[in-house]
Amino acid sequence: MKNYYLMTGCTGLLGRYLLRNYLQLDVPLAVIIRSTKLVSARQRLDTIICDLEEQLGRSLPRPVVLSGDLNSPGLGLSAESRAWLRANARGVIHNAASLSFESAPRTEEPWLTNLGGTQNVLEIAREAGLKDFHHVSTAYVCGKRTGRVYEHELNVGQEFGNDYEHSKLLSEQLIHDSTWLEQRTIYRPAIIVGDSVTGFTSTFHGFYTPLRIVNTVINTLQLKDYQDSSLLEVLGFAGHERKNLVPVDWIAQLMGQLFIDPKHHGLTYHLTPDQPVTISDMYAAMNEAVYTMTLDLGKNTAIPAAEQTAIESFLESFHDQMSVYQAYWRDDPQFDASNRQKHSPEIPCPMLSHETMLKLCRYAIQANFWCSRGERITPSFDTGEFLEQKLARGKAQPVTPLESTALLKLSGCGGGDWRILLRDGQPVEYSPGRATDAEFEFSLGASTLSQLVRGELDPQTALQSGSIAVTCPRVLRTQVEPLLTALTRA
Repeated sequence: MKNYYLMTGCTGLLGRYLLRNYLQLDVPLAVIIRSTKLVSARQRLDTIICDLEEQLGRSLPRPVVLSGDLNSPGLGLSAESRAWLRANARGVIHNAASLSFESAPRTEEPWLTNLGGTQNVLEIAREAGLKDFHHVSTAYVCGKRTGRVYEHELNVGQEFGNDYEHSKLLSEQLIHDSTWLEQRTIYRPAIIVGDSVTGFTSTFHGFYTPLRIVNTVINTLQLKDYQDSSLLEVLGFAGHERKNLVPVDWIAQLMGQLFIDPKHHGLTYHLTPDQPVTISDMYAAMNEAVYTMTLDLGKNTAIPAAEQTAIESFLESFHDQMSVYQAYWRDDPQFDASNRQKHSPEIPCPMLSHETMLKLCRYAIQANFWCSRGERITPSFDTGEFLEQKLARGKAQPVTPLESTALLKLSGCGGGDWRILLRDGQPVEYSPGRATDAEFEFSLGASTLSQLVRGELDPQTALQSGSIAVTCPRVLRTQVEPLLTALTRA
């Protein structure tokens, strides 16, 4: 059965939360991740999932990992990975994007990822027959429009504040123009900020840019005071301008709810808050965070002439660095969210109160505006590597009368789901993913399999102790132990 979804962008902030929620909903995922010279795609995924499991206090199923590159033709996928997609996948969750706001030629970011990457994903989807397409766009495809913006609208001749907005509109248009797709679901979040509960974020764009600049300059110059209002005036803001900020945990929860039920598919959703915040509200939280975390500032302190010069220099620098974001911080239009409110009324957007924004600011300052990727996970036992050495790489073809299949489900670091082809009761081929035609199903930890392979544990003891959970819908349990022995012994 073709039930997997190919997901892009799972290593970013929103992607991390979507991965967590989709895996908890038991959505079969295949994720495309770029390997580097130092870290494999599987290691990058294991680092993320092990961190999520620690936070949740529970194990999560492992997606199928496809090593590739969004900006390469064919996504840089191997012939085996492309064949696997044709045999096992049904749709796409395209979340990867560049958040660059700089003006650039079409051969650079944000065009390279947002437009070229989307084109590459669509080409692979067409080749593999993936006709259910879920795309993460942005509410700001509206550009510089004012008034009320509806979910069914896209290109109405609007001007754009930056290349990011324009590139996202064109990528969304590519999807609508792909008439071979059977279903297109478009998610348009507003400005995504960190977790509303913990403040966590792994990216520091948008909302965090003025905070980072203010914090860095004040901390570097050790300014005793500065005029809060100047930060708004230097950008030409009155302070009443509205911005639609949405916490990443709400976006991921909402997208999970909309994704899991097909009756919600085929629509465009504005994932925007019911009540925007104002620029003044944002800067009040930013200033309080900077004052309380960066310096111990006294009130009503006179500003020496030298320090006033430093402040003026800072404001000039602030203006230069923020100029690329000036259109981004303009007054927002009113985003109509009728589809979202109709299809998920039970998940309202949490109010971004002063306390919540203060939490977001404090997290960023404490993290020094840098996301620690955590300790790189190098599995002590890599199941994929073991199977590559032990068995031939199969193509998940239907079994013959003399063949059967087993599903090997491994939890923990280095784990995953693997379809094992048996011929005359002996394991001969493997392919990643769930085997819906399995006659055996083994659930165990990757560490347990490692012990079996090294001879530190024998299959009989492992089965008797409950270290291995076995489901055998069509065979006798007495056939399980010989299979485990054949799989784990050289």
